Amino acid sequence: MKLEHITKKYGSNVVLNDIDFDFGDSRIVGLIGKNGVGKTTVMKVMNGNIIKFDGKVDIDNADNIGFLIEHPKLYDNKSGLYNLKLFAQVLGKGFDKAYTDKIIDAFGM
Repeated sequence: MKLEHITKKYGSNVVLNDIDFDFGDSRIVGLIGKNGVGKTTVMKVMNGNIIKFDGKVDIDNADNIGFLIEHPKLYDNKSGLYNLKLFAQVLGKGFDKAYTDKIIDAFGM
């Protein structure tokens, strides 16, 4: 995955200014920094949650990319199973209830 010349503004506030990253192949990467420096914004640009920005995101193999943001947007008033089904549907994946039950049992949940 590569980010090239990423700039993101909220109004006149520049949050990301000409950011470049080349993550290479087969890496696990964490972004560390002070509050408000743009870590979450970078992640949201990379995973497609933010689509209005200047620059380019190049993803070679999207099947092998995952993201964990500090406060994921789940439906707290719904069950974990509901959230899993919803995300499977949003991602265009099939939902295998038997397999999900097996994993839930394996973790004692």
